[in-house]
Amino acid sequence: MFYFAYGSNMDEDQMLDRCGEKNFRRLGRAVLRDYTLKFNKRCRYGACANVERREGEYVEGILYHVNEQCLKKLDQYETNYRKIAVHVEFEEKRVKAFTYIARVDSIEEGLKPAEEYLKRVLKPCREKILNDEYCRKIKEAAEV
Repeated sequence: MFYFAYGSNMDEDQMLDRCGEKNFRRLGRAVLRDYTLKFNKRCRYGACANVERREGEYVEGILYHVNEQCLKKLDQYETNYRKIAVHVEFEEKRVKAFTYIARVDSIEEGLKPAEEYLKRVLKPCREKILNDEYCRKIKEAAEV
């Protein structure tokens, strides 16, 4: 199955810690249309990433192929999120994947992510996987 990561799980090292190297494969950059990135989910890092529906916007992230064992581990880590089915663009194809969105009762506006958390989210920018324009959008969203 395919997993679209848009927050700290874009960091392949974090996915390795969570799932183990035999349980997932990073495929590359993908785009989720008609959503926007927000840092409005309460977490131990102040604010964690979330996506919300917004016509005409987009979210870039990393598409992974994950097995059942990795899926179970992700479900354990992604507390106060709910899993949803989405379609993402990957290598000019439309791919059905799942992602996590914040539960309504864990959303709070005006929060900022901790520096360490934001570094993980921005790692694919430093690796030149996400496009520069989108990386600026991540930084703007983190400033509130």
